[in-house]
Amino acid sequence: MKVASILTLLAGIATAAPVAEPVEARQLFGGVGMTATEFTDGGCKPIIFIFARGSTEPGNFGFIAGPNTADTLKEIFGAGNVAVEGVDYPALLTTNFLPSGGDPTGVSDMKAKLQKAANCEGSIIVAGGYSQGAAITHEAIEGSPAQVVERIAGVVTFGDTQKLQSGGKIKGIPPQNFKIICATGDLVCSGTLIITVAHLTYSVDGEDAGNFLADRIRAAQSSGGSSGGSTGGSTGGSTGGFDGSSSEGLGASGGGILGGFSLFGEK
Repeated sequence: MKVASILTLLAGIATAAPVAEPVEARQLFGGVGMTATEFTDGGCKPIIFIFARGSTEPGNFGFIAGPNTADTLKEIFGAGNVAVEGVDYPALLTTNFLPSGGDPTGVSDMKAKLQKAANCEGSIIVAGGYSQGAAITHEAIEGSPAQVVERIAGVVTFGDTQKLQSGGKIKGIPPQNFKIICATGDLVCSGTLIITVAHLTYSVDGEDAGNFLADRIRAAQSSGGSSGGSTGGSTGGSTGGFDGSSSEGLGASGGGILGGFSLFGEK
């Protein structure tokens, strides 16, 4: 990478600083913040969302793409029914230049958290990442055992540094369960590490991303819980039922991976 591109990268990330103020306001009113450890702290929930932030973002969840996506899921299914967890890694700029595009520390942490989530018999897992976190998402999922990958109902990435290199795919995840969100003018999505203003705008796409994941959650619940819908979900489950705060009228209930608990109303 040429020095000019690195300077562009640094300058672009610096322009993101003003976004922190509305994030602080959202945290004040109870939204998901820049650090999320709900799965680690609270254990299994009906829905587990694991997300890898981008380079230089604070906390373990960041502020550009993750929080609004998580908030949308909580609004749809009820805050108590969604465990949100960030991936712990340094999020340095330099690890973008590794062949895989992602920090091995983040890959290891995300793989471990996906494995732990897959041990929750009654949970539906969704995942995602932004920028370098998208590269980590690709590698973590592709490096996970098949029995873990088949439990992942949906994946969304933003400003995906591996979009071109991966052919827009994640091995083991059916195409209909994977969505890459790329803003017009985001050169990262064209296989570069040149950061333009477009790469820093993904907070506005959280609702779209959350709705996509919600649709994949509904599909997994109705088809038995696996990412492809061909593997039956476990019965029983360790999460218990929804807490009653989830939205009603979102779809028909079914058996599937929740072991008789309905995502969308009375069982």
